[in-house]
Amino acid sequence: MTLDYTGRRRGAYPIVLITYEIVCARGAPLTRSFLRYAAGNAGQSYLSLLGYAPMPQEVIARVRARLAAMV
Repeated sequence: MTLDYTGRRRGAYPIVLITYEIVCARGAPLTRSFLRYAAGNAGQSYLSLLGYAPMPQEVIARVRARLAAMV
């Protein structure tokens, strides 16, 4: 996947800052739990209340797949 940091299309995901999370597959259960919440329906539903746009579905699907593959 390639992210376009300069896109100005109407309705485009307004990327201001990208955060990368590096999580060990066999450690940090609390961190993984938080990321599952943040990428879940509940976490995404609160973003607009905080002034954030939800993640694109393609990104959410990839995050959820990676988290599901962790032990």
